[in-house]
Amino acid sequence: MSAHSRSLCAVSVAALLATACGGEDPPDPSAPDSAGAESALSPAPDDSFEVIGTTLFFDDDVLPTADALKKYEAECSGKPTPECKRLQWQLEFALYVDMRELARRDALDEELVRVGAAADSPQLKAFSLDRMLGRGLRPEEHALVVAAFDDPYPSVRAVAQLLARQLPDEKWARMLPRDSNLRRDGVSGLIAGVTPDEKRLGAPVYPRSTHWHFASSPERGEFFTTPDDPDDVVAFYAKGDHEVLSAAQLASKLEEVASSAQNPLLIAQKMQEAIAAGQSPEEVMSALTTGAMGANIDWTRGIEGAEGMRDPRYVVLAEEQGLGQPLPARVVAIFEDELMGATGLIFRNKPRVPTPPDLSTPEAMEAYLRVQQILASPEAQVH
Repeated sequence: MSAHSRSLCAVSVAALLATACGGEDPPDPSAPDSAGAESALSPAPDDSFEVIGTTLFFDDDVLPTADALKKYEAECSGKPTPECKRLQWQLEFALYVDMRELARRDALDEELVRVGAAADSPQLKAFSLDRMLGRGLRPEEHALVVAAFDDPYPSVRAVAQLLARQLPDEKWARMLPRDSNLRRDGVSGLIAGVTPDEKRLGAPVYPRSTHWHFASSPERGEFFTTPDDPDDVVAFYAKGDHEVLSAAQLASKLEEVASSAQNPLLIAQKMQEAIAAGQSPEEVMSALTTGAMGANIDWTRGIEGAEGMRDPRYVVLAEEQGLGQPLPARVVAIFEDELMGATGLIFRNKPRVPTPPDLSTPEAMEAYLRVQQILASPEAQVH
C-alpha cells in the first residue's frame, strides 16, 4: 500500500471512529457519583475479549479493512453488540498499524493522534499518548489524559501517568503512587482490569459507588469511591453484626492468634483435643497453618498513613477459624479520601493459592496450548 493510500485509509477509519466514540467527557475522580460512565459503543468486553486487546485477529474470516469499515458504518451506529465491538477493535488495530507507518514517514496528522488517544484499543491508545508525551501535551488534550489515567489496560495508564505530570491540576500527580499494577511491556500490559461484581468481590457492591482501575490491584485490593458519608458506608457493611475495627484493634486481634500459633503448649493441647474428638493430626496441622498464615496478613498495608486516606475503619466481612479463633478472611477498609474528594473503599480477601488449570481433557489441553501460543506470539506486543 502506498503512503498516500495508507493515509487515506487511516483518515477514513479515524473519522468513523471519532464520530462513534467521541463527544463524551471523561470520568473525573473528583466527581465519583457521575464517574465511570462508558461510551455506548464501549461496553464491558465479554469473556472472549476480556484479557487481550486488539491483537487477537488470527481468524481466517476477518474482513478486509475496507469491508469492515463499510460494515461498521452501515450496521453499528449506536449498537453495542459483540460483533460491532469486534469490528471497532479491528478498525482501531488497522489505524494503529497505519499510524505507525505514517509516523515512520513523519507524516502523522495530530488529529489522528487525538482520535487514537480516545480509542478502545490499548495498542492504539498507548501509541497515541506516547506521541503526545514526545512532543508535549496540549491544552485540548488534557481531558484525554484524564480519561486514560483510569484506563483498564496498564500499558495505557503507564503513559497517561507520565503525561499526568504535565496537567495543570496537581491532584493527578499526587495520586500516582496509588497505581501499583503498571505492567506496561509485552502481554502483561494488555491484560485489562475487570470491574468486580458481587460474586468476584465477595461482598455487595455499595450503591452509588464507582470502581477505579488505577488504584486496584491484587496487592492493594479493589478500590471504589462513593459520594456518601463514611458513617453511612460503614453502617451498610456492618449489618449482620460484622465487626468494625480500628487499625490498632485489628492488629491486636491478629497478634493474639499469631501468639497462639507459636505456643507449643497450646498446640499440644489443641492436638490432643482434636484427636480425642476424632480429627486427624493432619487436620490439626492444617488449622495451625491457616492460623499462622491468616495472622500474618497486614490488612492495613497501603492504607494507614497513605496520603489522602483519613480515619480508616475496617469492617470484617468474613472470617475463618485458626486454632479455634476467628480470623479475618475478607475485609473492607472505609475512609475519607481527601484526594478523590469522596469516601474510599478498599476490599481485600485473604490471598489464595491459585488452582492449576484442569488439563485432563484433550479439549482443555488444546485450548490451553492455543492461549500460550497467542501470548508468546510477536503480535501480542504493545510496540
